[in-house]
Amino acid sequence: MSDMKHDFRTEPDGTEATRFREWLEGETTGALKRDYGDGEATKATVFLFVNRAYEAHMPEEEIAGLFAKCVVRAGYREEDEEAVFSWLDAFGQIAKGVHGTE
Repeated sequence: MSDMKHDFRTEPDGTEATRFREWLEGETTGALKRDYGDGEATKATVFLFVNRAYEAHMPEEEIAGLFAKCVVRAGYREEDEEAVFSWLDAFGQIAKGVHGTE
């Protein structure tokens, strides 16, 4: 599926917001499963998730919660989660500047 767009500033809830969340979760979970064990591919998946979420102006608390859900659903072992969450934080700092959320 091609990239879906949404703007949480204008529609924080509702059908389109739900569709975007579900789409982002599905895309990210599938990519994390596929990329598990490949550090560079996983890093790229985390970057793409972060960029899509911040571009949509999704609230930060929701970004972290949705990403955690994706990681769990992708079957990551606890000892592998620290790396992906550190990438989430690092890429989040960059995305805030790029998408003007600071």
